[in-house]
Amino acid sequence: MPRNTPKNRTISYLRAQWPESIPPQPALQDVLERCLSPVDYGDSALSLRDGHAQIRHWQRAGLNLYIHMAAWTDREPVSTVPHLQGSGHDLSEAPPGQDWDYLDGDGMMLLRGNHCLVMPSGLHPKSMEQYLRNLLALAIAKGVAIPPEADRFRLLAIGDSKVIEDVHAQGVKSIDLNIGQFNETALDREERHETLVEHLRRELLSTLFSKEEDRRKVQEAENVQARLVVTINSRKRGLTAEELAPVGLQLLDESEDDVEIVTGGGQRIKRGALLLRKAVKVSAFAKTVHHNHAWELMDEYFQELEESGALDL
Repeated sequence: MPRNTPKNRTISYLRAQWPESIPPQPALQDVLERCLSPVDYGDSALSLRDGHAQIRHWQRAGLNLYIHMAAWTDREPVSTVPHLQGSGHDLSEAPPGQDWDYLDGDGMMLLRGNHCLVMPSGLHPKSMEQYLRNLLALAIAKGVAIPPEADRFRLLAIGDSKVIEDVHAQGVKSIDLNIGQFNETALDREERHETLVEHLRRELLSTLFSKEEDRRKVQEAENVQARLVVTINSRKRGLTAEELAPVGLQLLDESEDDVEIVTGGGQRIKRGALLLRKAVKVSAFAKTVHHNHAWELMDEYFQELEESGALDL
């Protein structure tokens, strides 16, 4: 029998932002509602980098807009485990049915103005963001009455003010940067500003390997990694831990899990500890979760953020 044990998921707070060249700044909830109303579910199936995604459910309730989207790869089979006695049996595969595909992942969103909560369930938040940009671009092309550059928004993570205050108070005595593999690229690298870690990766590559042929070989390699550690010796004159704190926070803000800072009090902090997010248990639905229960939990967390003043940052 399948287990109905609730699944662990994480709700993260993000905020929509457009380039300063788009005055006045629109509200993501508003432009999405305007383009969702005339679009049926069939029209909302759009291509992503590794397959397709579609809005399966959406509703406006109270002040909030709730969205559930799902992703799949056309006609992709899944691996299966044959229940045969003994060892040495290969895995099998099962193709999808005639009128359906296997779920790659899905995700839930709650929007109010430019405030956004996301709960991934196998679908990366960057893919959810890219899907919404594609949907807005389609709406603009169809003449829906939204700003002509509304698809240029980004969803930015907002730091926990309490953690940030602690870092400023204690200072930063060490920064550990995992510059990573030279062949790594971000999903939306072409559409955003280069981060400091990406800049360091590119500059280190061009400095260490002067020949184009060598650089290309390293970029294609999967076994070349680099790390950079910046430390402060408090016993010598120079930069203070308090002065290094803004640099450490900037690196944490724009990176994923490739940066760790150590505060003056010895506390090790990665990006996850800096962000506004909450771990929850959601009612299971096969390999994913029930979107209605997910929305309820997201609504509760939004109220918590409102009451704490975190949304006023």
